[in-house]
Amino acid sequence: MNTRVWLDPWIPDIPARPAKGITAERDPHLYVDHLIDPVSKLWKLDKLHALIEPSDIPLILSIRPSRSYLSDGYSWNGTKSGNYSVKSGYWAARELSRPTCDHPFQGPGITPLLTQVWKLKTTRKLKHFVWQCLSGCLATNHTLFYRHVGKEKHCPRCGDEEETINHLLFECPPALQTWALSPIPSLPSCFPSQSLFSNLDFLFWRAKGMMNGEDIGHFFPWILWYLWKARNSFIFENIRESPQYTLDHAFQEAKDWKAANTKDDDPLVESVRIPINPTFTRDTPPECQIDGSWHAKDTLSGHGWIVMDKETPILMGMKSSRRGLSPLQAEFETLLWAMECLISESKTSLGFATDCSELISLLDNPSEWPTLAVELQLFKLLKLFFPSFSIRFIPRCNNVRADCLAKKARARENEVIPNVDTEQQNEAPETGMLRLLSLPVHTFTRDAAPVVDVYVYTRVRVTCNIYPIVYTCSERTRLVVLDVDYEGDELFVGRVFKNRDDCRVKLASLHQAVWLKENEPISQSSLG
Repeated sequence: MNTRVWLDPWIPDIPARPAKGITAERDPHLYVDHLIDPVSKLWKLDKLHALIEPSDIPLILSIRPSRSYLSDGYSWNGTKSGNYSVKSGYWAARELSRPTCDHPFQGPGITPLLTQVWKLKTTRKLKHFVWQCLSGCLATNHTLFYRHVGKEKHCPRCGDEEETINHLLFECPPALQTWALSPIPSLPSCFPSQSLFSNLDFLFWRAKGMMNGEDIGHFFPWILWYLWKARNSFIFENIRESPQYTLDHAFQEAKDWKAANTKDDDPLVESVRIPINPTFTRDTPPECQIDGSWHAKDTLSGHGWIVMDKETPILMGMKSSRRGLSPLQAEFETLLWAMECLISESKTSLGFATDCSELISLLDNPSEWPTLAVELQLFKLLKLFFPSFSIRFIPRCNNVRADCLAKKARARENEVIPNVDTEQQNEAPETGMLRLLSLPVHTFTRDAAPVVDVYVYTRVRVTCNIYPIVYTCSERTRLVVLDVDYEGDELFVGRVFKNRDDCRVKLASLHQAVWLKENEPISQSSLG
């Protein structure tokens, strides 16, 4: 109600911005609600095409107007939820354009060295210590002096003029003796050298080639750490540790840590498998599995749901709609549509299941998702029809039926809206539920085939006798109508399944859907 079309950043682009107009004339008092039909709560496509650039129209149509009064608010597009976070603000600031200038050559970067630090086979504490050394964050006298914290910058152990990080770890006489006693080869003008980066480059990569491929990554960080500890022991405790003691201590700690983190090939306790009684089954109530299909390059998103009763599908639905802003929005819209369908079928005593953990987090913390405020408002209204609403997470491998329905609905994009004026149609016209009907066995005879109203891809409805695919389930037979094609003057079923398992596989890889009656049937002659 208070968002201006040409002034406020309401277009869901990155970053958000006002709409782009076709003409230079802009009405400053044109609000976004003027572009929405107050009765149907849909966008006025004629106004959009008359005022807005064509590139902005798909972005506008991805916004779902509220069905009831809901005041406008703010949403941060740097996060999925729409809530601002310091981390997202940091990355947004880094993306801002800055004036470029030619910097003087400063030598190679140390990013590869910093990356290699986190690949060392040692403790997190030592990885962080080596990272501090490379970043210049170690509190040596030289570092403290130039940060105006200390008064002296000389080395307290050897009296050198400056105690830099490289001097402490590689050039100080106790450090030189420690490296000379270690199995790592010491080479004049190569290692140790006057460059900290060159020394660590040698330890990371070049030393391994000189030691016949022996990996030293598990013990040289311990040498660096105990050289630092020996220096602190001398300053704060007046204890002089010999280079041999420092090296032995480092090697012992490295050996103990490696042994503690090596898996034992011969465990003392063998795992014992407890047999499970295969005849035990838990009675589970019917459940509605949902899934949405979304792709950034498609104009439509797919929605699919299926009601399962003890591994038996009893009701399902699939449809396509205009693509929303995110995959999460597609999942949420699938849930809302499934709730509406089940309310119309008076099936409000069952639970829901999804393979989208973000959707469950969204429903648990609705106040943290301002991006989906319209959908959340509708969810609150629909939830009132369910005595005890529940939704749980299931692995994707257990949700293949709903996933297949959603993908098939999205894949039918070229067939969903043929011969339809898209300027007057906001939603895909083909939506519906596929029923699995339970009928007695004796009704399935050639002379008494049941009459079923079905949709075919020409988007017209015919009424005719078809011979259904059947499979036996206990004392009753379930009618499953799948793979219906139109050829000549009749509809026919293209495949007969031999058993129940074949049918279940086909449900998981649904090719064409059969839609139930929603409007008055059209005569068969209208197929043309």
